[in-house]
Amino acid sequence: MLLLWVLLWLALAERVPSGYKSVIAQSLLLLVLPWIRLTGYALASWLLARRIVALAVLASLALWLGFNRMIAGSALYFLRAQDLFAMPQGNFFQGLADSLIHVGSDWSRGTSWLEFGFLPLFYLCALAAAAVWLAKRREGLLALSVVSILLFSYNQGFWRSVVRYDLPLVPVLCLPLLATAKSGTGVASYVSRAAFYALVLGQFSLQIYFARLFHAGGWAF
Repeated sequence: MLLLWVLLWLALAERVPSGYKSVIAQSLLLLVLPWIRLTGYALASWLLARRIVALAVLASLALWLGFNRMIAGSALYFLRAQDLFAMPQGNFFQGLADSLIHVGSDWSRGTSWLEFGFLPLFYLCALAAAAVWLAKRREGLLALSVVSILLFSYNQGFWRSVVRYDLPLVPVLCLPLLATAKSGTGVASYVSRAAFYALVLGQFSLQIYFARLFHAGGWAF
């Protein structure tokens, strides 16, 4: 999250180190991010916004393929490793159907209902709405980044870890609410402010809940 938002600050802010220093810094971050979390490869979409620095993502991919060949004799070994660890196969629509089934099941199932049903769908819808809001405000690079990371993370038939993959995007989740609370008037401002505080409190409570579950030996985000 830290590196992603430093990268976005360098790419979007007006008063940042100019010239080659900024380009080098952005290129290094784009080179490193995919090795920290695979969703970093989604930032290759910056090429659609004519950000040439995004070529560093392709350089990172080339290094990753070379690393796989060096340790296992095959550049595509990581695909076989997915099979060895029984990683779920499928696509976006299979994952969507699975989460809808979980949401439609008995909500008293608690953790399973939250982790595999409600939360993946909630973050998908909320972040997609935030991306549309950003696009309408002509924040094209931010909107493109959010959409590409969502598409990259929600690409399997079982949405087990998508909430964790999308955690770096959580600040975007709050932007529409904060903007409306600041610029809105009357009821809209109060409702947005209340929703913002509820969202922050809810997510903080979930972090405590999942941390306790994890330390007790259960699976959690």
